[in-house]
Formats: sequence, structure tokens, C-alpha cells
Amino acid sequence: MKIDEAIEIKEAYLRGDEPDDPLDLIRADRLGIAALKRCKYADRINFDGTINLLPGETEKSPSPLKGEEGQEDDPKKGDRK
Repeated sequence: MKIDEAIEIKEAYLRGDEPDDPLDLIRADRLGIAALKRCKYADRINFDGTINLLPGETEKSPSPLKGEEGQEDDPKKGDRK
């Protein structure tokens, strides 16, 4: 599968169009993942060490261990009132 074909399949899927062959969606996903891994740092690191974010990319992923107030939840500590 070529990159342009994978892009077309993924964009069509996002519009609600199912591909004729369900395996095409999986192939497009795999190609997309491989492409993302390859370009992870390509042309994104600036001279000052900062990284250019892609559209829709967040600076930091939220931690699953952070509470709503930003406090870390430690299951080993429990309540100590």
C-alpha cells in the first residue's frame, strides 16, 4: 500500500465511509504507525532543543495516576487521617 492510498482510506473512514476490504483499514493503520515512528523526530527538533508539535499533538500526555487536582494517587499510601 502506498502512503497516499493509506491517507485516502483513513480520511474516508473518518468521514464515515467503510473500505471495501476491512483489511485495508488495518493496513493503512499499520503504515500510518510505521510512518509516525519514522518521522517522530525528523525535522522537529530546533537548535534550542525545543520540539515543533504537530497539529493536534499535545505537549504532554496526561498521567493516569494524577487526580483531578493534580495530586498523584498512590494506591500503596491509602488514607492516613
